Formats: sequence, C-alpha cells, structure tokens
Amino acid sequence: MILIISVLSVYANILAQGPDTLWTKTYGGSGADAARSMIRNSDGNIVVTGFTQNLQGNGLDIWILNIDTLGDTIWTASYGGASNDDAVEIIQSLDGGYFVIGNTESFGAGMTDIWLLKTDADGDTLWTRTFGDSSQDVANSGYLSSDGGVIISGSRIVPTGVGYDGWLIKTDTLGDTVWTKSYGLPSSVNLEYGTSVLETYDGFTVWTTKAIAVGTGVAFTLISKYDNQGELLWRKGFDVPGEEQFNSIIETSDGGFILTGWRVSESDGSIDLWLAKTDSNGDSVWTKSYGGSKEDVGYDVLQTDDNGYLITGYTQSFGAGGKDLWVIRTDSLGDSLWTRTYGGELGDEGWDIIRFGSSEYLIIGNTQSFGNGSYDIWLLMFSENPITAVENSAIQPNRFRLRQNFPNPFNPVTIIGYSLPRPGDVTLLIFNLLGEEVARLVDGFQPTGTYQIIWNASNVASGIYFYRLQAGDFVQTRKMVLLK
Repeated sequence: MILIISVLSVYANILAQGPDTLWTKTYGGSGADAARSMIRNSDGNIVVTGFTQNLQGNGLDIWILNIDTLGDTIWTASYGGASNDDAVEIIQSLDGGYFVIGNTESFGAGMTDIWLLKTDADGDTLWTRTFGDSSQDVANSGYLSSDGGVIISGSRIVPTGVGYDGWLIKTDTLGDTVWTKSYGLPSSVNLEYGTSVLETYDGFTVWTTKAIAVGTGVAFTLISKYDNQGELLWRKGFDVPGEEQFNSIIETSDGGFILTGWRVSESDGSIDLWLAKTDSNGDSVWTKSYGGSKEDVGYDVLQTDDNGYLITGYTQSFGAGGKDLWVIRTDSLGDSLWTRTYGGELGDEGWDIIRFGSSEYLIIGNTQSFGNGSYDIWLLMFSENPITAVENSAIQPNRFRLRQNFPNPFNPVTIIGYSLPRPGDVTLLIFNLLGEEVARLVDGFQPTGTYQIIWNASNVASGIYFYRLQAGDFVQTRKMVLLK
C-alpha cells in the first residue's frame, strides 16, 4: 500500500519556547550503570547498550536494555567476564539481531581488546570476536555497512609500544576481518585516536581521527573517506587553533557532513561544544562553538526537517550545577535557536539522540543526580512544539529535498518525505542491492509542496534498499533497511 500526504510546512519561526519534556526514566542499581549507544529497532522499541556493575561489584559488564516507547523495560541482558567489559555501540543486524561493539579486559589477547558480540533478537549470544594483541586496543564507535557487516573505529598501541594509532576495522556478517586501516603520525610517540565513523549513502566509509603530536603542543582532527575495499579516497584536516575532537558525524541532506564534539576556546582556554559543517568532499563550510567559561561537550547530532540541527552532550557552564545534560537547537547555519539544560547538582550528560516523530526526540544519557545511586542510565523524551501558525502563514519549500525514511530500520511500513520548490514530473523508486526496481511509489506530475509517502514493504524480503527521487534535474538517493 502506498499513501501520499501533501503537507505544507508550518515549521518556520517555531521554537520560541523550546521543548516540552514528555517523560523521563532512569535505569540501574546502586552501582555504576551507564549508556553509550541507543537505536530504535524494527519493532519500534528502544535498545540501549552501555555497561553495568557486575553482581560481584568488582568490575563492569556490557548491558543491553530493550525498552518500549513509554520507557518500560521489556528485557535486559549482560555480557562479560571477570574483569571490565563495556559497550560503545549497538547496531541492529539484517537478521533482526544485534551487533554490540565494545571493549574487553576479560577475553582476547591481553590488556584491553576490541570486542564484537552478535546476538539474536532476544539478546542471546550467537558468537563473539576480539580484535587486538597483547597491548591496548580500544573501540570508540561503529556502524552497520551495506553488506551486513560492521565498521569499527578505535585505536591501538603502535608496534614500538609507545604511541597510539587510529584503527579502522571492516568485518563481514560473521565478524571476520575484511580489511583494516591504521592512521598515525611518523613518530611512534605521537597519539592518534579513531573517533566517529559512518558509511555514506554511496557505500563508502568516512572516518574521523584525532592526532596529538607529543611535546609540540600541536593537535588536530582529520576526516577521511575510504572506498569499499579500504582504499583512501581523500583526507581533510580542520585548521583551528588548539586541541579539538569529533565525537559524532552524520551525512546531511545535501551530501555533506555535520560533526559535533569539542574544541579549546581561543578566548579563555575553556572547552566549548563544537559543531562543524563540511561539503561532500570533507572541506569545511562553517564551524560554530557554544559554551561558557567551563567545559561543554557535544556527543551526538541529528538533522531536523528544516535543515537545522539538534545536539546533545553536557555543559558545566550552565544549568543546576556539576555537569548538566545539554540540548542545543540550531538553524541550518548553526546559529542557536534555543538551548535547554536538564539535571541536578551532580553529573548528568546526554550521549545519543534519535527522532520519534515530526517533533518528538529521545535522548539517552547518564545521571548522578537522579536514580538509584552512583551513575544510572537516563532516558528523556521531549517534544519540540511549534508556535501556532496564523492563517495563510504556511511556507512553501524553497529547495528540493529527500529526507531519510522513518523509522529506519523498519518492519514493514516506513515513511519517505520530500520537498518540491516548484511543480513538475516526479518519480520515487525503490531498488534492491542489485539495482533492480522493487517499487514505483510516485510517477507523475506534482505541484509545489512537501510530501510524505507511506510504503508497506510486506511483499519484499528483509535487506538493504535504496530509494531515489527524481524531479526535473534534481536526483537524490538514500539507503534504508527492512528488518522482518
């Protein structure tokens, strides 16, 4: 079934009052419990991973929580051994189970190794893999690749046993290594770390790294793009004074990238939350800093319907005290529209943010101010309520745009949105990985406006699909994942 809904934008000049909190929940016991990653699965539920203090109270285990849309727990599972084990990323696999990317001191070759776990849809372990040698090997993030494997970003101690190199690992669906790449400065005493990673809509890998030249005071960040064989296509740097780091990267609707993290303020040496926009070749378009006289950090960012951005992280400069969970809403140029802090007098932070509807968002973070003690996982759902539009104030779109489908992954229904700044003939097609046409959702003349297409994919198999919008000379393709 295909349903087309024409919707005029009433989204301009919203946001005067900022978001309204819908609900919050904490998860954890009296020990240390923390979240690092969150997804919405094909059932529409929330799946969170991080770590929990083990039953003996002397170490950490990986923890997965499956939670419904009201914050009630469906099931939890933990994984680990006698030492510390933690997770940094959870990804739903094409078979409906999960890849969990983390770090282990309990298993592997020694010290800390990167740990990849594969579970079924109920969290039961199917297999595990470790990556590393007897020295320190650490994962920081990961991403699902179009062939069903994963891409892992991290770092490892160089063979001399002194400095660190950034480490990028590509695996197949069984966790076996397809290729790896390292990045490091010539001197073995320097420090390089792999931070964020993603696979672009054209199937290539974009990786951010941070480098510190020990003893020189020089630090910089890089963004690199690799093809699907792991060959470098380009590498770009950010020429800003002081030290900086990216914690998250996403591909934007124009084919470029938006990144968030932190940088040292030029004015007073404090840490500011940092937002950077690049074009499709990784060249800087603009950067923005947000913060006060203390430490302010961004952990995750997403793009909104009006081409603005939502950022979450923490602030020590504002709020109730200590660290507060911080949300910043910007326009398309990174100028702040509103900010909001959440938290108490202790340490509270936001790690991941996902969209639930046209104006609802869910943040996963950690709190010391609330919950059962020590650190607890914190879920916060809020709604960004627009100002009521006056009659005839709806704004027509001023550019072509194809939005990411929602939800994604999905089962079996998803919504595809797009905007037409002028009337014309439009096609919206679905293709499989072989390039074969699966569905023709739109084929004909449409007037200026914003549209939503509801696609029911019950008659096709699970897998990765591509949807392509063509309107005159405008052509754009995006990727989506069907999980049954």
